[in-house]
Amino acid sequence: MYTVMNYFWIFVVGCFFGSILESIWCFILSGRMIKRRDLVYGYFTSMYGIAGVFITTMLDFNDDLNIGAIFLGAMVISGVIEYLTSLFLEKSFGLRFWDYTRIKPNIQGRVNLWYLIVFGVLGSIWGKYYSLLLAFISKLHGNLFIIITCLMIAFFILNFIMTGVIFYRYKKRREGEAARCHFEKWLDLKYSNRNIKGIFPAAEVVGGIIE
Repeated sequence: MYTVMNYFWIFVVGCFFGSILESIWCFILSGRMIKRRDLVYGYFTSMYGIAGVFITTMLDFNDDLNIGAIFLGAMVISGVIEYLTSLFLEKSFGLRFWDYTRIKPNIQGRVNLWYLIVFGVLGSIWGKYYSLLLAFISKLHGNLFIIITCLMIAFFILNFIMTGVIFYRYKKRREGEAARCHFEKWLDLKYSNRNIKGIFPAAEVVGGIIE
């Protein structure tokens, strides 16, 4: 049970620090502080959390990997997750959170070599120090830890569901479908097109912009 909880907290840490790193990178490029996230509640980018879990799993099952293997493994894992995430958001909701078409070489604008190298470096750093995080988490094990972890799991489940519902309703609004119930009316009011752009400033409609 604790092993699963440890991996969950790795996911949380990856989500949070992924958002921090992306926001800093955007500030360096644009000079503006832009909150980068892909979940409606909190400051989390789930792609980094998922990558962190997979890279940690790779390291746990192959504890004799050298730095080169970790680098390549992190590149592949991050690239696959980034590509699939981009594809899912576009096909499911008609949204795109990043577009690398101007950065060569790239694959359909969803991944590019230079950022994959960065992910490889980050994965290598993670491979060197992630055991320290696991050691810290292990010290917290106990009844309170279990309660807090269960509450956080419930929070993230709600976060994913609500984010998906908000994106789905936004897609339906673009297609001209009127709200059919009080909940959809509330979504249209609370998460209007303008509000969505405020929460997810990097999000763009495929073939257009959020108006």
